[in-house]
Amino acid sequence: MSERNLNSLPKDASNYIRKLRIECRDYRVANKELSAAQEALKAKLQAMQSRIIQAEAKARAMGEGLTHPDWIGIADLSEVTLTDSGEIVGLSEVIERFKAKKPHLFRRDK
Repeated sequence: MSERNLNSLPKDASNYIRKLRIECRDYRVANKELSAAQEALKAKLQAMQSRIIQAEAKARAMGEGLTHPDWIGIADLSEVTLTDSGEIVGLSEVIERFKAKKPHLFRRDK
C-alpha cells in the first residue's frame, strides 16, 4: 500500500500500518544481524573443532611412535570429524594410513 493510499484510510489504521512497517523493517535488520552472528559462531565452532582434532591427532600419533608432533600436519585429517558428543571419528584409520604411507616418521620400536 503506497503512502498516498495510507492517507485515504482512517487515521488509526494508517498509523497502525506505519507502525507495522517500522516493526517489519526492525525485524529484517535484526534478522540480518542474527544471521551474521550465527555465521561468525559457525566459523568459530569449525576452527575450534579443527584445533581439537589437530591436538588429538598429535597426541594419538605420538602414542603410535611419531617422532615429532609437527609431522602430523602433513597427514590428511579432512575425513576426521568431531561428533556433537565430543567423540572423534575416523582418526585411527587416518593415523594407520599415515603410518603405512610414511613409516620413516615413526619409531621402529613402537
